[in-house]
Amino acid sequence: MYASAFLSRRARSLMARCSKLVCSWLVFVLIVSGVEQASANSTDSGRKLVLASWNMAWLADLRAPDFWSICRSGNGRDLPRDSHPPCDAYHRLGIGDAAAYEAIKLRAVRAALADLATRGADVIALQEVQGPIALARVLPSEFRMVCLTTRDDGLNLAFVVRRGHEAALECREIVALSLEDDPTVKRPVRRGLELTFRWGGHEIAMLNIHLKAACPRGRMDDGGNAACRVLQAQAAPLEDWIEQQARADRGFMVIGDWNRDLEQEVRGGFPARSDGGDPASPVTAALVRNLYAEINDGDPPQSAVELAKVDRSAASAAGCHEALDHLVVGEALRRRLDPASLEDGRVKGRLVRVPPAASDHCILEASLVLMK
Repeated sequence: MYASAFLSRRARSLMARCSKLVCSWLVFVLIVSGVEQASANSTDSGRKLVLASWNMAWLADLRAPDFWSICRSGNGRDLPRDSHPPCDAYHRLGIGDAAAYEAIKLRAVRAALADLATRGADVIALQEVQGPIALARVLPSEFRMVCLTTRDDGLNLAFVVRRGHEAALECREIVALSLEDDPTVKRPVRRGLELTFRWGGHEIAMLNIHLKAACPRGRMDDGGNAACRVLQAQAAPLEDWIEQQARADRGFMVIGDWNRDLEQEVRGGFPARSDGGDPASPVTAALVRNLYAEINDGDPPQSAVELAKVDRSAASAAGCHEALDHLVVGEALRRRLDPASLEDGRVKGRLVRVPPAASDHCILEASLVLMK
């Protein structure tokens, strides 16, 4: 296991005696315990924190021949029920075997991550990662995986940090976002992944998300779109997480693949709910019309959030999704930032193009700068 390379001899001994499920969480706890012993070069020592988010488009370890032979036989074209990607995930790239996957997909991913390291990223939220082995094969030496979610599918989320900037206190899976405990949801979606760390003397919580796809624009309360109904159900656990951070007086942000054009919602000034109800009242999933207004109801007041202002011009040239990846920053954290680093009072971000074979998503990148 890739993560075990970070552990002490005692930790590896404990790992050897635990079950698969317990081990998954123990990896997180032990890695985090080591990460807490960060050097003087941690994020606390600097005012600037460079964040990034990237949907890696089915990054997996596909060296075993069985996957490719099953796909060639025509028996595995459906979406995966386990940790493997669908057979058609790489068709557009002309990939049909392990050698082509290595030469085309992984080579492009490594180039994109190397570029991210050169640009000075400190904390990276990743989506669509099969597991630690797949990530280890492409991760530059400048970065270290801190944690990843543990669902048995090919769409896990991970956090990566720059070595020397490891001030993490805790990783936690937000299971509620997957709706896997909701009997009305036939196919659960991705869990959230929380990383809590100290920066500038304050505790910061960062939530990595990959919400339900296929409801990018328009009214979410369109009864004819099953994907929208799933996204509606994710509004409550997402808002719950935001309000938990606010009540704990913790600076927070949410970053990742929202699969929703939040900027269109904001520009339109659309209401949160189809019945015009107060979004501060308990959420009724079927009434959620627009996601951003629903989660940003200002109750409690410290739960207010601000959408980062993202330069999306790279999307047209790179052929990546233009409006699905977002950074939302809690008001308490935003007030601690240097006004000179903001644009119209908002955190500035940009999409960064990647090699076409790497992913159909550009990288979302943003810099947070504390006041002196």
